[in-house]
Amino acid sequence: MVRFAGQVSVFRAIIPQGLPVTKTPPEKSFADQFVFNKLKQLGIPPSELCDDATFIRRVSLDIAGRLLTVAEAEQFIADTDANKATA
Repeated sequence: MVRFAGQVSVFRAIIPQGLPVTKTPPEKSFADQFVFNKLKQLGIPPSELCDDATFIRRVSLDIAGRLLTVAEAEQFIADTDANKATA
């Protein structure tokens, strides 16, 4: 970001990591195709599939910017619905 004489301008750059992306998780929705193509373009290998506790921690930080309470996390982990992550 640059400020001069009351003006502000922003420059955004994406620097590819450059790692080969040879393997991606199975696509479960149309959005996965776009995400995986962008990761390949940037050379960023996707994370491996993870357990429920790791998933809910990552998602809550990414979406809400905070960790869940213990009760919220336990409720998600105890849920036996196979589609709970997509609901």
